[in-house]
Amino acid sequence: GDAGTRAVARALAQNSTLRALTLTRVNVGDDGAEAIATALAQNSTLTSLRLSSNHVRDRGIAALGSALATNTSLETLELNDNPIRTEGIAAFAAGLAANRSLRSVELSGSKLDGEAVEALAKGVARNRGLLSLGLGAVPMGSKGAIALAQALRTNDTLTTLKLYSADVRDDGAVALGEALRENRSLQELQLGTNWVDVGGARALGEALRVNTTMHTLSLSANQIRDEGAVALAQGLAENRTMRDLRLVENGITENGAIALAEAVRAGCPLRKLALSCNRIGNGGAAAFERALRETNSLHDLSIDERRIESTLYERCKELAKQHAPPES
Repeated sequence: GDAGTRAVARALAQNSTLRALTLTRVNVGDDGAEAIATALAQNSTLTSLRLSSNHVRDRGIAALGSALATNTSLETLELNDNPIRTEGIAAFAAGLAANRSLRSVELSGSKLDGEAVEALAKGVARNRGLLSLGLGAVPMGSKGAIALAQALRTNDTLTTLKLYSADVRDDGAVALGEALRENRSLQELQLGTNWVDVGGARALGEALRVNTTMHTLSLSANQIRDEGAVALAQGLAENRTMRDLRLVENGITENGAIALAEAVRAGCPLRKLALSCNRIGNGGAAAFERALRETNSLHDLSIDERRIESTLYERCKELAKQHAPPES
């Protein structure tokens, strides 16, 4: 609880050797978070602070933000699954904007709505050190995603953005796709389970034509269907950096699968492609068999064997396996 956390904070303020502190699921509230924040203003050695699954709310997150403005050692801050909402996030964003040491911030599972993420995005836009931001399973909606997309237009350090199950929807995915046509740092974007439709897939496909840094895109459990798969495939055919594409459970059938296979044949350097829980049929699997025989980059192909003739399925799996890099 907070009493124990205050005692830990007092020790932390005087400590000069501790590098990592984990206080997950121990009922840390705002009082405890404020005490830790006060200690961070004095401590210059702690690099990792994990406070996930506690009861940190607005006052606690604001205090931690104020500490970030002056702290120069903390690199990892995890606050997943705390009931953080809107009021304290502006102070946190201000601290994030000023901070230069943080490399990873995790706020997944918090209660941040679109307005709160808009405030946070302002800090992300001005930050010049953060590499990874986790905002999965937060109710940001398209409003929050659009704000983050705007931040990506100016931020040039962020490499990983986790937005799974965040109600991003098509408008948010379109904004992110448009931003990725300009951004030159992001490498991984997680957009699984977000009600993304054809429009979002089309914008992301257009981004892949010109983007030169993205290597991982997760769009599983959305609704892009064949039209969205074709749009992504058109972008992939001109892309030379994508390595991992996840399209599980998207209503993709034979036509979408054939388009993706043709992108692989055209030289797209995908190494992993997840298409499980789609109905690509024998026609889609046959297209991948041809692509796998003619190229050697794709070595991890996930397709649903229940809807494909068994020998064809096995040939695809065996061909992909032959392309796998040797174990070190």
